[in-house]
Amino acid sequence: MEPESCGDIHCAGAVPLLVESLTACQDSQCRQSVVRALRNLADSPQHRLALAQQGAVRPLAELLAAAPDPALTLALVRALLELSRGCSRACAEQLSLGGGLGPLVGLASHPKRAVREATILILANLCAQGLVRPALGNAGGVEVLLGELRRRRGLNGASPASQQPLVRAVCLLCREAINRARLRDAGGLELLMGLLRDPRASAWHPRVVAALVGFLYDTGALGRLQALGLVPLLAGQLCGEAGDEEEEGREAASWDFPEERTPERAEAGSFRSLQ
Repeated sequence: MEPESCGDIHCAGAVPLLVESLTACQDSQCRQSVVRALRNLADSPQHRLALAQQGAVRPLAELLAAAPDPALTLALVRALLELSRGCSRACAEQLSLGGGLGPLVGLASHPKRAVREATILILANLCAQGLVRPALGNAGGVEVLLGELRRRRGLNGASPASQQPLVRAVCLLCREAINRARLRDAGGLELLMGLLRDPRASAWHPRVVAALVGFLYDTGALGRLQALGLVPLLAGQLCGEAGDEEEEGREAASWDFPEERTPERAEAGSFRSLQ
């Protein structure tokens, strides 16, 4: 639990032994101890990447898919939440290959708040990786994230910080056609337009506009957006002070076009570049 000790444990090569013990041990309490150790070892971006590259994520996902007891379930989602922060490609791949997406979507409605909230943030973190977003949508992740964002926006006094990872996730889901269709059918266009109308959400407006661009060739969605008043809203954005769209890494590019590269900031730093 101390950063210096954590670094020493990584340097000593203990991670593969811990990963091996996850499958070798059958006792729930023993597994919980190993899972907590892996969670504590994920204390920095470098250590999270090292854990994923050494195969620590897949056995956690496989254990979760096996519907473990409540205590182990909580330990697993807490560990996966730490490992998925700044989600690396290796982490997303292993979580998907380990069969973790479906169980995570199911746990988003868990009666225990700690499990539910950790799970929803894991799903939001996974959206940073384009390669896993179509599978996440197939598992029901679009509806889960939309529903949670809608719920948090409806809470009186809910802080913008609690909505930020969900806004980012929903906007990233708009990068693939299959998820755009799910989002449209689940009332996501109305939610995005609500964000665009909300002055308290002004920091997210460039991201939301960039997400709506994905619906350019969806005639039904465009008709709905026009009926919701998109044109005057965009005109108002052009007349106001607009910030830059927050840039994502190359791995967040649309999985509809796997070879797509993130454009330079000068080309796409602001939605005004779409004019």
